[in-house]
Amino acid sequence: SVLYGSGSPAGTVNYVSKKPQAESAHRFSYQIGSYEFNRGVFDSTGAITADKSLLYRVIAAGQLANDSRANINHDSLSIAPSLTWNYAPDSLLELGFEYQKQCFYSKSGGL
Repeated sequence: SVLYGSGSPAGTVNYVSKKPQAESAHRFSYQIGSYEFNRGVFDSTGAITADKSLLYRVIAAGQLANDSRANINHDSLSIAPSLTWNYAPDSLLELGFEYQKQCFYSKSGGL
């Protein structure tokens, strides 16, 4: 019960971040749906230096959405930049940061 928790249901989470890539790639997606659901995601990666020793990746996502219940919103923002520095053969330094803000609130003033 220490590894998987003592409550029911219990389990584990495998959290894997996307890593910077040497080949340049850029992606944008946009979704719309019921209850004024709008979500945009931007993902960009590539090399900063010509020798590809310094790589970057930036992922950003934003969502604005209402709920089936009146005056309830489900808004969120996530930004995850990361850098990889290949400073020697078979050696690298990875730096990553993630910011998330979720606002699930009622327009009538409640949180």
